Amino acid sequence: MNKQIIGSFFAAFILACMINVTATPADAKVAGRAVYVVAAMQPTPESMAQRETDWMTSELSLTADQVAKVSAINVKYAQKQMEMFQGGPPPGGGGDMSAMQKQMADIAAQKRTELQPILSGEQLKKYDEYLANRPAGGRGGFGGPPPNQQ
Repeated sequence: MNKQIIGSFFAAFILACMINVTATPADAKVAGRAVYVVAAMQPTPESMAQRETDWMTSELSLTADQVAKVSAINVKYAQKQMEMFQGGPPPGGGGDMSAMQKQMADIAAQKRTELQPILSGEQLKKYDEYLANRPAGGRGGFGGPPPNQQ
């Protein structure tokens, strides 16, 4: 009898875990906690921008005025990146990764141009080193610090 109860409990636990993994934000009122699991797996432009702003604040020793300006720029370009990824294949179709990489490089160049007048020469140098050393297509390539900095 105890084995049956334990087995039933275990099966219910496994089923509950599976439901949490497959929950969507629409399930918020039903599943409660499951939404946090899904939200953690799908970063928002704001969360990506905040992560990068936090890294820049710490590593570049930004002033309060710089933090406000950099944060706005990071949100703007994180939104552009998210739109690019959600927009499907890059122009030309076929899932052309080189076209997507070009778009990403263009976005990064535009962002750097906007950051240039805000950052000091030393800060800009550190930021350029960060850009040069982050892994292509890795976590550092999409709205955040290099993986070894987290």
